[in-house]
Amino acid sequence: MINDQTPYKTAEIIRDTWPGIYMKGKDQFEFYEDKINPDKLKLFMDLYQNGPVDERGNVNFYWCPHSTSKKFPQFSHVMLQRGQTEPISPWFFYFSNIVQEFLIKQKIKFGQPIRACLNLCYHIPGHEYFDPHIDYHDKHYVIILYLNESDGNTVIFKNEIKSKKSKSVIEYSDVIGIKHEVSPEVGKIICFDGKHYHALRSPSPGKVRLACVFNVTKITP
Repeated sequence: MINDQTPYKTAEIIRDTWPGIYMKGKDQFEFYEDKINPDKLKLFMDLYQNGPVDERGNVNFYWCPHSTSKKFPQFSHVMLQRGQTEPISPWFFYFSNIVQEFLIKQKIKFGQPIRACLNLCYHIPGHEYFDPHIDYHDKHYVIILYLNESDGNTVIFKNEIKSKKSKSVIEYSDVIGIKHEVSPEVGKIICFDGKHYHALRSPSPGKVRLACVFNVTKITP
């Protein structure tokens, strides 16, 4: 944890780098991408890499034997639990400032954060990608901030949630195609409509993929 638990200063965004885009037309696909100043991640990276030997704090990860399914366990640091309104990690304030400024810059109409976590994934053989899934049935955005150089692309599928009765996780055989794919890079941050099923490709053997994930409610006109 960060020993100083006051909210982190608002993150600076590198202007005119990977500008956010809004894909319109027949695909009706809402997607934004940018890159933050790596200096704004320095505190996190120092504590993540140095662990408990750094007097300023640390980053605790816990074993999650079940993510979208038992096939894909991972390590995670939960900052805001599903269904809760109070953060349970001071890292929430650090990352929420970065996420909020990105959303504001992109002129995205968003509401409250409803989930936030750090996910540390590793190679799981025998699968083209992890479970295609949605995070919530209600209208929301998915924001992903990549925190290390790795493979393990984010895959956004053409499949969309149809109703609150739709499955949270679908089978590979139900996938109708890939709409967009994003490769991880330190400081790259993306946002897309949470109605799209999505997954990640397994990192290569010997690599781990670290990402910060936020879900925020979507405000529609």
